[in-house]
Amino acid sequence: MAQVETAGQPDDPEAQRILRADGVRHSSALGRDFNYGELKPRGHYTASEDEKHYFQAFRYLTSPPSEQLPAAELASLPTAVQDRARAWIRTYLAFIAPSRAPSLWSGLPSAPPAYARHVLKTPALFPLAFGFDNEALLSTVFHPDWAADEQIAGPGGPRLLPSGLDVAAALGNPLARTLLAPEIEKYPPLAQVLKNLQARAPVAGSGAPENLYDRWIDVLATSWADSAAIPGASTKDLWETKRLQTGLASWATLRHATVLVNERTAAECGEGGFEWILLTPPRGYVEPSPDAFEAIAGLFDAAAAAVRTSPALEGGNAPSFAEERPQTPEGEVLALRAGVLRRLGEAAAKARLFAGIARKELRGQPLSNRDYDEILYVNRTAEYHFMIFKSLANPDFALSHPDPMPKIADVAGGANGIPCLHAAVGAPLEWDQIVPFFGRQEIVKGSVYSYYEFTSAAPLSDAEWRTRLSGAARPAWVAPFVSKAILSCPPKDPY
Repeated sequence: MAQVETAGQPDDPEAQRILRADGVRHSSALGRDFNYGELKPRGHYTASEDEKHYFQAFRYLTSPPSEQLPAAELASLPTAVQDRARAWIRTYLAFIAPSRAPSLWSGLPSAPPAYARHVLKTPALFPLAFGFDNEALLSTVFHPDWAADEQIAGPGGPRLLPSGLDVAAALGNPLARTLLAPEIEKYPPLAQVLKNLQARAPVAGSGAPENLYDRWIDVLATSWADSAAIPGASTKDLWETKRLQTGLASWATLRHATVLVNERTAAECGEGGFEWILLTPPRGYVEPSPDAFEAIAGLFDAAAAAVRTSPALEGGNAPSFAEERPQTPEGEVLALRAGVLRRLGEAAAKARLFAGIARKELRGQPLSNRDYDEILYVNRTAEYHFMIFKSLANPDFALSHPDPMPKIADVAGGANGIPCLHAAVGAPLEWDQIVPFFGRQEIVKGSVYSYYEFTSAAPLSDAEWRTRLSGAARPAWVAPFVSKAILSCPPKDPY
């Protein structure tokens, strides 16, 4: 007698195991043990049941090793089915880095990225993204079948997990390279590998990457290569630490957004609160990094280019913004695209405006009242755009309540008994800085990303990370710069 579906659960035992996602079990469909724990929804895919199921279906479908795929069978599928597969993959191409594996489906980009030393030969059902950060994470751990000069090991054994610092060092951040000195002492080949990685890294700001993932990496590289600090300040170490920490937190955000389609590499074998300090309307300050702002503007430009050519906005009856809603489904799609493009254009223009303000600061020029107004209102502008873009994921396109800032992504490990390395964003930290002000000095304040890095036996979701956040330890290189003291000035909000 056939089983029946009860309480909304499928009657198929394999489907039940997929939905439970609770560890290693024998798969009746695959004929082998399978780690269903890898199917636990993570990242922004926990927002709805549909997104959770998509995450699980994607992971399950793409889980068999490429060499085990029935390539001949798949290649003989009806043309309509293959066209659907190509359309599915093309939807992602503008947003993710190229893969180091060729596609099983003909007609899709197949050239691996130039920085990848160890490309895969077997075609993949969905070629996962392999950005330069993946190359750094892969290259800085042990692989017994690689050349001797690429094997990261020392007297105490092989290096099995990388660090986010490896990514920053490979992209040219000098502080990250300094902080890795103890690791290099333990694993001497790491020094030359990092040097080689830096030599083949894409040069920050030198070109126009074809996808948004590489654009984001380019922004990080540009920021980390910037040596500018507050003119006249004597806080060089603090400033460099802040720049490294915020960059790594931004990288963790990127990995969080791409957790489903990004290759996870593996080796083989008291948040600060905010105390009010402002007694009068503030005269703010922009981070003096014009190149980083220009790179961010370029990222918004690239996002707009991706929206213009997105297959997802070529048909259907997607709702548009209320003030632009036309009467036909085709018109709604065009209006949706126009609305998104307008807001991306506004965001790019704002980034370039701040680049101009940063240049004034570096030249020692006074800022105008309009400049100060732009600084004062930057948070509400950014929040508005973020809310609009976040709402596009809402099935009804209604305004969404953004998720809390803390988020987490598993970026390496998780195989061969090695724990998962996680990169995570915590709650924001308050940043207090003394800056030049009309021949005097003033204190300005803002918020900055906080970054965490640790291992666990299994991947963590955002919700699980938030329950652990209060007891999480900061990276040792950040902790000395985080004060637990309460500011002595009287708390008063002038607004």
